[in-house]
Amino acid sequence: MKNTRLGLGKNLGSGYKNILSRDSYVHALSAKGVKQQYSLNMMDLATINRINKEQAGKAMSEGKEPFVVKDKTALKMPFPFPYIGDYVPDGWEKTNEYFVDSSGFGSEGESAMTIRQFMQKVRNGYGYAITSAGQFQVYVSEFKKKDDYLSVKKMKRGTPRYTNSKMGRAFFAGETEGKSLHIKIVDTPDETLLVGYGWAVYGARDKATGMTTYYEGWRGYSPTTSKQLTQMGMSDAHVISKDRREL
Repeated sequence: MKNTRLGLGKNLGSGYKNILSRDSYVHALSAKGVKQQYSLNMMDLATINRINKEQAGKAMSEGKEPFVVKDKTALKMPFPFPYIGDYVPDGWEKTNEYFVDSSGFGSEGESAMTIRQFMQKVRNGYGYAITSAGQFQVYVSEFKKKDDYLSVKKMKRGTPRYTNSKMGRAFFAGETEGKSLHIKIVDTPDETLLVGYGWAVYGARDKATGMTTYYEGWRGYSPTTSKQLTQMGMSDAHVISKDRREL
């Protein structure tokens, strides 16, 4: 077999360009902010965990979601899968996880799937994201959208369960109850409030006038809070206040 690394690093024009196509997945990870170590030693577990946590936080703050494959036959490398660490975006659930060789030099029969083997597992209509990355292998997780859980699914006590985006629409539509993971609609004698984490008032609707107020002061309190406010479309309120109202 021809040595594809012949001339590598010697300016002979027959090295790096030959292996580039074979390890393009590694370079795609680099473009996504995954810094690879270029020593002869493999990345230690502590380094992998640190990188995964950093990527999870970045994915959450940027609102990243799994890449949905519409036609697997059109899927080309480098794959457009975002690196989200252990972050699971709102409205998604993990259905599978695959350990895949990312170097381009793996063989079938090894613990990590080759790209060809992985492609046999990919399903149209499902989302895919990188959830952990080492130096030569990655975990690619498969996700699917949860059922459109909101107006249909009820909690045991009858309270509608919403995604954040549907929570905002429900609040502006006049609903007086409902909750998502960290947000709930609280009904009082004079107002209906949109409350995060049990104490931060994101929005209020006056029962006498129907006027809604968005407390924009909460934007920037944390990346998660800012994302929630964006998802709920709070800027659609009649009045925008710079206050941080609390219960």
